[in-house]
Amino acid sequence: MRRFAWIVLAFPVIELIGLVLLAGRIGGLATLLWLVASALVGMWILRNQRLGLLLTAWGALNQGGQMSLYQMLWPLRFLLAGVLLIFPGVISDIIALILLLPLRGPQLGAGQSAPGEGPRAANDSVIEGEFSRVDDPKKRLPGQD
Repeated sequence: MRRFAWIVLAFPVIELIGLVLLAGRIGGLATLLWLVASALVGMWILRNQRLGLLLTAWGALNQGGQMSLYQMLWPLRFLLAGVLLIFPGVISDIIALILLLPLRGPQLGAGQSAPGEGPRAANDSVIEGEFSRVDDPKKRLPGQD
């Protein structure tokens, strides 16, 4: 628990050091513009996240109430990224951008079978039909010998 407290206390100091280094590298005005732009983007994400959460819940209801853990946590990633973008600092912005990357979660339920069933085929698109073997040379297609 003490380590977590130290990390929480050290994070703003590390962010401040990062901002000072960034200002020394690109200039104070550019750093200020970066902070204002990231805060505006963070507020925009938080404002539009309500709609995303409602659409996700609506989609789950249309699918019969089945919602994977990844689908439930996706809006929380956006929420955390928006808060981190509002928080002034370079490291928090980098973490927020990583959270906003469109990474795919694990395929929960893919290829799994219910208890009592055999294993599923990997390709569910099966075309059923009948066939017959033709050995009569008159019925063969031209070019087949």
